[in-house]
Amino acid sequence: MDTLYYDGNCPLCMREIGALARLTDERLKLVDVHTYEPAPGEPSRESMLLRLHLRAADGNWLDGVDATVKAWSHTRWGFLFRPLRWPLLAP
Repeated sequence: MDTLYYDGNCPLCMREIGALARLTDERLKLVDVHTYEPAPGEPSRESMLLRLHLRAADGNWLDGVDATVKAWSHTRWGFLFRPLRWPLLAP
């Protein structure tokens, strides 16, 4: 199961998370960073508050656009986010 860590105090973040919660499948878990204590070796809470983070089912960590694309891949609208990883559009 993939796990997406988000800032529950950010109104913009919560708008996206609300949409994800309605549209996602059961293979994506949503966790508010403010209720989570990172384990040693994981990204810090401060890092998670600066950028969206996702821990993939295989244990790898993604952040930023990569985390967004992976999270939205759990919805029927995931194909709309794939171009964000294309070389001409990727940050």
